[in-house]
Amino acid sequence: MGISARMNSKTKRRAARVAAESPWPARMARAGLVARGLLHGVVGLMALRIAAGNPQARADQQGALAAVVRQPLGRLLVLALAVGLLAYATWRLVEPAVNPEGDGALKRVGLAGRGLLYLGLSWTAFSFFTRGRNARGGHEQQDITARVLALPFGQVLVVAAGLALVGIGLWNGWSAFSRSYEKELKEFEMSRSERRWTNGVARGGLLARMVAYVLCGGFLVRAALRFDPRQAVGLDASLDQLAGKPSGPALLVAVGVGLIAFGVFQLLLARYRRVFGS
Repeated sequence: MGISARMNSKTKRRAARVAAESPWPARMARAGLVARGLLHGVVGLMALRIAAGNPQARADQQGALAAVVRQPLGRLLVLALAVGLLAYATWRLVEPAVNPEGDGALKRVGLAGRGLLYLGLSWTAFSFFTRGRNARGGHEQQDITARVLALPFGQVLVVAAGLALVGIGLWNGWSAFSRSYEKELKEFEMSRSERRWTNGVARGGLLARMVAYVLCGGFLVRAALRFDPRQAVGLDASLDQLAGKPSGPALLVAVGVGLIAFGVFQLLLARYRRVFGS
């Protein structure tokens, strides 16, 4: 190992030690988990409204933010969510750089990608705060898909994006059955009943996310194969189409309850998750 490599390794270890010893990185991560949990809970409630026949409900993140901003003190609540999501994004961007767990390159890239995704979501939440009750979600999914399809090899790119979403969904399902999330928990601080409840909400929530991601990815692939951007819909329209199927409402209720369970799981993680190796 060269001198520069040893210095880089020492710098990373020092950064990891500072992150573990300082209370602020952990507080930032836990605040982000709370915001993520609340957002998933509201999305789950929107899914239940669609199952109940409410055509104006949007069961996605923008729909959740729009629903929150219209409540009393809604702008302040959305601002709090925006700050929390920014904290989550910062954590996910800093952690792979510090790498306290010694994760491989692929996992670190995935964490950084999640950080960028939530950075964009935080920006969306800030825009809802500034616009207040006039904020509305558009058809960004279709617009982006149309622009990508117009590019050289755009059809291949959209199919790849759809398959990636399906892959993320299947990964959530695998996590539910393998219970891989348990290695992130400080189980020694949990009682037996807390571990049982945490496993229940985690598995239910991950399975609901699997259904949601597979639906969105499937619609995206179909849009690419048919070369029709209108077929590319987000989570809200995917669940809305699901509600029109014979067994759709029952499955939609299960997804809604599962997303709420995933939100509860994030709140439990805010308390019991190991952060920065602690």
